[in-house]
Amino acid sequence: MLRKIHKYMYRLPIFKYAVVIIIFSFIINYATVSIIVPFYQKMGWWSEETFVSIIGMDAFYLIGAITWGPIIETYLFQVFPIKIMLSWSFFHNKLPLVILISGFVFGIIHVDLRVVTAAIPIGALFSYTYIIYEKKSKQPVLFVIILHSVINVLNIAIAFIRYKMSNP
Repeated sequence: MLRKIHKYMYRLPIFKYAVVIIIFSFIINYATVSIIVPFYQKMGWWSEETFVSIIGMDAFYLIGAITWGPIIETYLFQVFPIKIMLSWSFFHNKLPLVILISGFVFGIIHVDLRVVTAAIPIGALFSYTYIIYEKKSKQPVLFVIILHSVINVLNIAIAFIRYKMSNP
């Protein structure tokens, strides 16, 4: 099953691939919002003030989330770890493990539990993308940075719209 999905994803043109990854990221975000946030609310870890603090981010944070954040994170959590792991013989035939480790590190660095739950699988998608486009020799770093930026922009916009709709 995973091999079929991989073959399908590998053969997709770059634009269609990006659309599929963006859709996957929204499914992951929706699942975490639908499942995790109610749990956090019951535990007292999530409140309207928490959501407002996310929406009320300052301009520096918002600009960073769509510019330098994806650049730095792509190098720190995809490029360097993947290159290092693949240089070790232990990881040579274990690409899924490399992807999972890279995704896990990407996720946990986001610290906030509400973000980590979505960031780990999304980080794995970025790692998978990096590996695929590295094999295709098609600007993997640039593609992951752009994809990450687009996903961040869309997530921020959707969060803002949801907030405005629930607080007219």
